[in-house]
Amino acid sequence: MSPLTELDGATSEAMARFFAAASACLCVIEADGRFALANPAWETHLGWSAPRLRGVALIDLVHPADRAAMRPLACRAADRSSLVKARVQCADGGWRMMAWRRVGALERGALALSAEPAPSGLAELERLRGLGGFEIDSGAHTLRCTPMGAALLDRPSTASATPLDDALALFPPAARPELASALDDLLCAGAGFDIEAPFLTARGDERRLRLTAAPAENGALGVIEDVTAERARRDHLLRVTTAVERMAAGLMICRASGEIDWVNPAFERLNGLGLAEARARRPEAVLKGADVDALALERIAGALNACEQARVEMLVAGSGWFEIEVHPVRDGAGAIAGFVVLQTDVTEKRDAAARLGAAERAAQLASEQLRSAVEALPDGFVLFDADDRLAVCNARYRRYFPRSGPSIRVGATLEEILRYGLEHGEYAVAPGEAEAWLNNRMSLHRRPESSTEVLTAEGRWLRVVERTMPDGRRVGLRIDITEERTQRRRLEAILEGTGVGVWEADLLTGLSHCNDRYAGMLGHELEDFTPRTREGFEALVHPDDLPLVNRSLADHLAGRTPRIEHEFRMRHRNGGYVWVHSRGKLIERTADGAPWKLSGTHQDITARKRDEEALEEALRRAEQASVAKSRFLANMSHEIRTPLNGVIGMADVLARTALGADQQRMLDAIRESGDQLLSVINDILDVSKIEAGRMEIEETAFHIEELAQKLRSVHGFRAREKALTLTVETAVDAGAWLRGDPHRILQILNNLVSNALKFTEKGAVAVLVEADAAGRLVLTVADSGVGMTEQQVARIFEDFMQADSSTTRRFGGTGLGMSIVRRLVELMNGEVTVQSAPGVGTTVRISLALAPASGLPPAARPDAPRASVAGLRVLAADDNEINRMVLEAMLEELAVDVTIVDGGVAAVHEAGRGDYDALLLDISMPDVDGVAALKRIRAEEKKRGAPPVPAIAVTANALTHQTDLYIAEGFDRCVAKPIRPGDLAGALAATARRPAPG
Repeated sequence: MSPLTELDGATSEAMARFFAAASACLCVIEADGRFALANPAWETHLGWSAPRLRGVALIDLVHPADRAAMRPLACRAADRSSLVKARVQCADGGWRMMAWRRVGALERGALALSAEPAPSGLAELERLRGLGGFEIDSGAHTLRCTPMGAALLDRPSTASATPLDDALALFPPAARPELASALDDLLCAGAGFDIEAPFLTARGDERRLRLTAAPAENGALGVIEDVTAERARRDHLLRVTTAVERMAAGLMICRASGEIDWVNPAFERLNGLGLAEARARRPEAVLKGADVDALALERIAGALNACEQARVEMLVAGSGWFEIEVHPVRDGAGAIAGFVVLQTDVTEKRDAAARLGAAERAAQLASEQLRSAVEALPDGFVLFDADDRLAVCNARYRRYFPRSGPSIRVGATLEEILRYGLEHGEYAVAPGEAEAWLNNRMSLHRRPESSTEVLTAEGRWLRVVERTMPDGRRVGLRIDITEERTQRRRLEAILEGTGVGVWEADLLTGLSHCNDRYAGMLGHELEDFTPRTREGFEALVHPDDLPLVNRSLADHLAGRTPRIEHEFRMRHRNGGYVWVHSRGKLIERTADGAPWKLSGTHQDITARKRDEEALEEALRRAEQASVAKSRFLANMSHEIRTPLNGVIGMADVLARTALGADQQRMLDAIRESGDQLLSVINDILDVSKIEAGRMEIEETAFHIEELAQKLRSVHGFRAREKALTLTVETAVDAGAWLRGDPHRILQILNNLVSNALKFTEKGAVAVLVEADAAGRLVLTVADSGVGMTEQQVARIFEDFMQADSSTTRRFGGTGLGMSIVRRLVELMNGEVTVQSAPGVGTTVRISLALAPASGLPPAARPDAPRASVAGLRVLAADDNEINRMVLEAMLEELAVDVTIVDGGVAAVHEAGRGDYDALLLDISMPDVDGVAALKRIRAEEKKRGAPPVPAIAVTANALTHQTDLYIAEGFDRCVAKPIRPGDLAGALAATARRPAPG
């Protein structure tokens, strides 16, 4: 049974109500010291509910250090007025100081006790100064705040004790190290602290908190003060003080009596006085000096005495001008509390004002001079503001547009002025074109830079030049170009007589002008092209030519070409096209260097183009004829050489047999006829090659004595046969080697000597090879033959020409020999001259510029022996039976082991069976030609892994481009038909892959 239930009913009920409503912590302790009852205040103050306390020993909740002080309360004889302070453990583990009193003794040894939070000096301090308090329990390492202290730390006022680490976490990280160190010193060394720290509330408000603490019993006591406003005042004062100390103007703080109380460093710098010297003196006394404006000082003193605001400028000789400002300072009641006096150096300001005044006067003068200059301009001048309203124009501008006078007023827009002029007939504009003219004119006006030409109703041509200024204003000139246009028309009239069209293009407007001739060559009237747009011009240009025209223009404008010059087609009014030769040039640029105006001419070259096309057609046909001729000559050469090979070849073979005298004469006739026919063919082919540009002059080392020996051996027999004396002399260094084409030089000499022997019946033929003073090789062939007249000499170098028709009948020949000589000499950059007289003889002199040969190639040595071909195994193929006979006879004569087959197929088959040292393949074989046969043979060799057998083309296709083709197709050498034994032996010796045995 509870001790309270032992009371009478009414008393018991009243006591229960009091027990429950009491704000103090009330409890009933049994005789054994354990809780029997506890009211709700225990949970309010300490966090303990009554059920949790029932049966708990009270002394266990008391701080160990305070238990001794609590024991007297348990004595029944203890005084009820006794007050004991002891810390009690809270439900959260913290400790709270409580003031304990004994209420009374109950039955069976129970006691009634009351406990209230112990009052502290912090609460009183908080009440008196509005400071927040806090208490640190060193044993529990906790912090407990008063309600105001909790509010300053943004904590609930009913919050229980907070661990110190959690309390530190309430501050920004940057402030925590200093606070932690101060707490350690306080709790460990008993050192108090006074710290300002930043603090950020949960709402993001920044505060500055001042925390002051000192050691106390069982921990420490401290206060928290919000010094945010005080810190702001201090910072503001610091900034003001810094600004005052750094300001350039001098500052004097004066008392109400006018004496100086403080001055800033600028004052000391301006006046050379420190604070100690200036204090207690009046400003006018401090500023006073022999070189100071006395009247200004009186005005300063009067302002101080009258407590009025004043501003005075004063001149201090040697220092400059100063502005003194006097500002009275009043207190809350309006009474004078003092003065602030400012001293500012305004010397530069006054100088700047003076300079500005001078500049304004200069600007005014310049403006008047500019206005005079504008009025004196020979051209119309106009200036529009950024809103395109008239600002300034000169009298000449007005004179140029007399009918627009009422609209030319300051503030009028250009569009208003132009529209007024159009309505009153100011401009020469075709009916119905006024609006388009105005739109074009305004479009040009709005460009940053523009130029165009306009015609007034009075017949005056004006060039309108306008440019936008950086501030948006537009300046313009109206230049009278009437005389220039007149002169231009005169020039155009002159050009009209030449049939040349003249044009001029404005690249900014895209418009161009031309003369009557320009329009006429296209079948138009001038009015059709006045003016003409760029698009209109391009529409007339043939689509295929337009890219060329645009590219040529772009190249010239970019500076890549000095002028425009091209040929293109333009559409005529009748629908056809006219060829024009256009020339043009950039003649004017804008002020910023951009291309502006082009001018040029057009010339009708249609007739010339037709002639050129006709000439090209004629050239094309000539080329076709030349190709046909070359094809004919090639075929003729092949068809003649093939049977001729049989004639000459068999004659050569027959000559090596035993013949009678008559048979030998007949054989010589056959051979001579064959040689003459071969010579004719070779001459015709040489002329053909020269005409086609296919004749090539070689450069190789040769010895002139070799040529002389060949001349003697070739022509000696003929000379002896005709009882003529043939001499061949060389006056060149016997050891000298030259670089040139020995084959063509020998051909020239052979032709000359052959002619000389042919046309000489008695006497001699002399050949001299010498070097002249210039080091040129000179060939001279002189005979004592029939000679020629001057007219005959003039014709001998023409193709198929001889002295006269009787010469051909009497001596024979084609008339190509001397023509070939001339052409060969020209190819070698030489000269040929002829001297002749009828009945006296002829002398032909040729000079050639040949360089000395450097070194002597071994192959060119005159004593180099030719390799023997005896014993070589050779496979030969030809589809012509006679040619096979000739070839077999020649090869057997050379002691060559020969296998001859009929046609290309047989050659391919046989080449795969035998081991041959060389191949002789005819080119024109009907089944498989020589080129194709060689390719098949090479393919078979590649399959077998065998080395390629050297191949020689034996062909009647002896033209240079043909033999070059065969070499390119894989042949090592070419032997032309008719086959000469020496040529055949030389080709075999040069190409066979192994020397003949023995």
